[in-house]
Amino acid sequence: MLAHYANLAGTGWQKSSDAPKVFTLSQPLSLPPVEPGSQAVAPEPSEIAPLSDGTLDVLCVEDNEVNAMVLEESIRRLRPSWTIRLAGTAAAALDALRAAPCDLMLLDISLPDQTGLQMLAQARHENLVASSKVVVLSADVMPETRLAALDAGITQFLDKPFRLNDLKRILDQADSAAAD
Repeated sequence: MLAHYANLAGTGWQKSSDAPKVFTLSQPLSLPPVEPGSQAVAPEPSEIAPLSDGTLDVLCVEDNEVNAMVLEESIRRLRPSWTIRLAGTAAAALDALRAAPCDLMLLDISLPDQTGLQMLAQARHENLVASSKVVVLSADVMPETRLAALDAGITQFLDKPFRLNDLKRILDQADSAAAD
């Protein structure tokens, strides 16, 4: 299963040890070819560096351990200076938000203790996500699920399994919003 998700996310993977649940994900770096005799040109800093001061906090609310691991590793590779917190239940997510706000929340719809949208409603009631960007992360792409999310004020979706470029676009948007 991990190989399938890693492949879809554009990463490689290998089991790191005989211990259960220990894997290494790797993302190949693709650089444009350099003509012989020409000088390589370094990319502009804006192409490789985050736009903000690098201190964004991401809360990933995902109950599936493998999905959470792939998501966390993908974000770390794209934004190594960002803080990433994981919550596997709605209750854990609310506790995390009570402890410290987040700049970006990637929220699974299907959680074991309640739906992600119910958790979001509670977080909004407690004023825990007033300045947070919330993106629904779900394998459920049914129209009624999307409508319920839209009714809850969600405007962005990241379908599972996600593609690394789609995750990068969402991180870029959060980064840009934080820089403004």
